[in-house]
Amino acid sequence: MVGGWSPEEGYGIGMWKSEEGLDWAEFRSRPPFGNREGQRVVEFNGKIFLLGGVNYDQRKVFNDVWSSSDGENWQVATNAAPWSGRWDFDVAAFKDKLWLVGGMSIGSVGYGDVWSSSDGATW
Repeated sequence: MVGGWSPEEGYGIGMWKSEEGLDWAEFRSRPPFGNREGQRVVEFNGKIFLLGGVNYDQRKVFNDVWSSSDGENWQVATNAAPWSGRWDFDVAAFKDKLWLVGGMSIGSVGYGDVWSSSDGATW
């Protein structure tokens, strides 16, 4: 589980893991991608990818992509994917590609586009 937001506590920026989904332990309190919500995390080609999201406190949407082979050490795949910064979109790994679909920006802007990538860096 990676970050997020709640009305009681605001942004949670830590990372948690669980073997069975019941007992959770925080293993990283400050990941390099900072405070955000509405991002998507997906496993693809033996790595974990984190894409996009929003930080309403900063009024910023993200179009970056991060990857990790162990969940603790993260590298930037791209700081500026060609798709618009967004949150609450969906991502799937299918037929050797990542597929990003839809989402929204801050305000009333919604997206109906579809993007694909074979490596998370080139879209």
